[in-house]
Amino acid sequence: GDDGAMHRAEAFTYLLELAAAVPMKPVLALGVGQALHSFFWWGDRPEEASASQLPRLNKPSVKVMKMALSLHEKALQVAGCDSLLSEAFLTRKCPWRWRFTFL
Repeated sequence: GDDGAMHRAEAFTYLLELAAAVPMKPVLALGVGQALHSFFWWGDRPEEASASQLPRLNKPSVKVMKMALSLHEKALQVAGCDSLLSEAFLTRKCPWRWRFTFL
């Protein structure tokens, strides 16, 4: 319902704040990237609200998907998974991390 749309919009705003913190706290990149990936379906800005409706996020957004991809790429770097030749590739769960980048 309308409460759900409002909560999604609030959560999206919070995720954008967390994404902005990634340069200072790179460890956030994977989790925030995964959460933003889910928000791809709801878009990146609310529809205009009428007097009888609350604002809601509207449609799939390429902008949100690019943000999620960028964060997943950062997560690969943070984990040391940006080199496929690393001996620790499997122990760092790099195949799992790469999978989310390709999604």
